[in-house]
Amino acid sequence: MTRARASVVIPAHDEAAGIGRLLHRLLDTAEPGELEVVVAANASTDATVSVTSGFAGVTVLDLPVASKVAALNAADEVATVFPRIYLDADIDLTLDSLRLVVDELSGGTPAAAPAIVVDTRGCGPGVRAYYAIWSRLGYARHHLLGAGVYGLSEAGRARFGRFPDVLNDDQFVYDHFRHDERVNPPGSTFTVRAPRTLRAVYRRGTRIALGNLQLRTLGRPVTAPGPTWRGVLLAEPWLAPAVAAYVAMKVLMRTAAARRLRSGSFGDWGRDDSSRVAP
Repeated sequence: MTRARASVVIPAHDEAAGIGRLLHRLLDTAEPGELEVVVAANASTDATVSVTSGFAGVTVLDLPVASKVAALNAADEVATVFPRIYLDADIDLTLDSLRLVVDELSGGTPAAAPAIVVDTRGCGPGVRAYYAIWSRLGYARHHLLGAGVYGLSEAGRARFGRFPDVLNDDQFVYDHFRHDERVNPPGSTFTVRAPRTLRAVYRRGTRIALGNLQLRTLGRPVTAPGPTWRGVLLAEPWLAPAVAAYVAMKVLMRTAAARRLRSGSFGDWGRDDSSRVAP
C-alpha cells in the first residue's frame, strides 16, 4: 500500500452540516491513499460521526468530551504520517491548496499554511468594517499560521509535546516558530466565513482574547508582525471609521475576556454557529 503524503487531523464538534463538504473537496480527486485523514469528533450530538464514517479511508474517533484540545491530542496519537495538517471542520480548502502546503513542509519548512480569505457575503456593515481592518493586520497578511488551518513538518511538530489546555491552539503553535519559519505558499488559500452578526464577532473575539490571556499566564506572550490597526490607519486614513469600529470591538472583547479569566468562568468555547449556515 502506498504511504500517505500527509496526515490531516480534523477536530469536529457538531459539524455534520459542513464537514462532508470539506472531506469531498479533499478526497474526491485525491490519489488513492494520498491523505491519511483522522476526524476527532468530540461530544458531537448530531450526525458528525455517521457522516464522516461514510468516507472510505477516514479514521473517525468518537470522543466523549467536548474539547478541541483533547480531540487534537487524541488524533495525534492515531495519526502516523508527517507532514501533519490540522484543519477546522468549517473552513473551505481545496486539495490543490493543501498539496502546496504539503509540498512546502516536505521541502524542509517547519510550519506552513494557506493564506486566508474571509468571506463577508451576507454580513452587515459593522461586521464588514471589522474584517476590513482585521484582514489588513500583519497576522492575517504575513506568514499566517492558524485561523482555521496550519501544517507542521515532523521537526516542527517536535517543538512541543501535547497540546496544552488552552483555547487558542493555533496561537500556541504560531509562537513556536520565527517569522521566517512560517510560510504561506504562493497560490495556496483557504476561505472562512465571517460571523454573520456583530454579536457573533464579539463572542468569537472574546474567546480568542481569553485564549491569549491564558497563553500569557503560561509564560507564552502573544506575538504578531505589524502592521497593527495603527499602521493600517496611517497607511489608509480613509479607513478611520472602520478602525474606530474595530478598536471599540477589541476593547469590549478584551474587557470581557479579562473579567472571565479573573472569575474563572470560561463558559462555552465561543463557537460561532452563524457562519456555519450556507450563504
